[in-house]
Amino acid sequence: MRIFVRILAIAALACGSGAAAAQTAPVYSYLPPVFGSGNAADRAGSSVSRDGEWLAVGVPGHDDDGAADSGRVGIYRWTDGAWRALAPLRLGALDGESAQAGARFGASVSVSGSRVLIGCPGCSDGRAKAYLVDLQEPLFPAAFRKLFPPVIAEPDAELGIGAAVALSGGVFAVGAPLGRSTLAGVERGAVATGRIDGAGVAWEDILFGPESPAGSRFGHALALAATSGSVPLTGYRSLLIGAPAYVNSGGFGLAGRGYLYQRSDFGTGWDYRQEFANATPGLADAMGSSVAIQRTSAEVDGYLALGAPGRSVNGTPGGGAFIHVRAVGQNAYAFEALVQHPEAEAGDRFGSAVGIDGTRLAVGADGRARGPSFPDQGRVYVFDRQAPSGGAWPLRQELTFPGSGNVNLGRALSVALDMIVVGWPAQDFAASGGGAAIYACDLLFVDGLQGNTAARPCTRP
Repeated sequence: MRIFVRILAIAALACGSGAAAAQTAPVYSYLPPVFGSGNAADRAGSSVSRDGEWLAVGVPGHDDDGAADSGRVGIYRWTDGAWRALAPLRLGALDGESAQAGARFGASVSVSGSRVLIGCPGCSDGRAKAYLVDLQEPLFPAAFRKLFPPVIAEPDAELGIGAAVALSGGVFAVGAPLGRSTLAGVERGAVATGRIDGAGVAWEDILFGPESPAGSRFGHALALAATSGSVPLTGYRSLLIGAPAYVNSGGFGLAGRGYLYQRSDFGTGWDYRQEFANATPGLADAMGSSVAIQRTSAEVDGYLALGAPGRSVNGTPGGGAFIHVRAVGQNAYAFEALVQHPEAEAGDRFGSAVGIDGTRLAVGADGRARGPSFPDQGRVYVFDRQAPSGGAWPLRQELTFPGSGNVNLGRALSVALDMIVVGWPAQDFAASGGGAAIYACDLLFVDGLQGNTAARPCTRP
């Protein structure tokens, strides 16, 4: 069956300067397809990442060279005002590598500058669990580094080593939600950190999650942020790690937890900085299922978000997102808000993905229904912390699917510079022949916020 994995540009309608009401009717325009063929279980859009002119789309369920679920990654480059598809990356096209059934290459992706880090959680023992690929034209022959994180973990196509990855400049992290500190230890979860070192890589710290009855799945979600210092030689990287299966002491529900580490740009190790607890959890909040962090400079406030897709807010189920802020001059992040969309219902999974750019927060609700016919269509909600707001995060826009189908819109997000890339990996999008698609948002936020009006659209990365 022929499948088109599309990228769409979303142009939000103007709503008047300073207006607080949410947008619900974006304008869409199609961009070229990523691939020309595939199958209904490709799961394209399970992961997405964009930085500047490069965009990566994970397709972990794609069958390659006869190997089911070997996976691949679609690569785009912003050229002459549009996203242009390059040849996809796949194991069989990398020098010395080959397709493998169940590898799920592309289950996680992270783009930074002109490199992409690709997780391969189902890759068998003895094979790399992540690949760091240089993005260039022509893309092939591809220049790449193979990563073998020094972590003890059972192979698992969903939660194996490489289930989550993060890249920032020359610094990277690879998550292993089933990682153990010893061969006989509990599956606490682990994160292997490293840096680019010449033509290879150098491993730094192996970070382990807390003890938890069911295993905390520490490393299930990762986010890296670069912060420039107020004086020379004081820049640093922050690594936010989600552990959504953490159970509070004396509790029984999956509360979830987040952990923050920091590394000097001029050092080689990570220091533990802060823990983010869920003090009043429900049965399956799973806080830390998704994470996002941004603080560009020590001269501006920093924000982080932890998605909790099973959370009830003020008695209303449907999921939530915890927001913390680090004000200028402060050494730690402080809780500021727990947000939820105003029409939340059980099963929405609000918080399945989160993304932050400045004071703008995008939250995916990949289980959000659109009437009884489409119980899992999904939706994305965009919030904006406008001063003086007293710490409030008003809802500004809703990004909805333009057609019919249960597509899980909002399963993956990447937010930067007035563009939002949104993944919808489910299988029954009829216009694509039963595949998946990606949103690339251009002309978003044209509502007068921060001086961005229709006269100054977002026309490039």
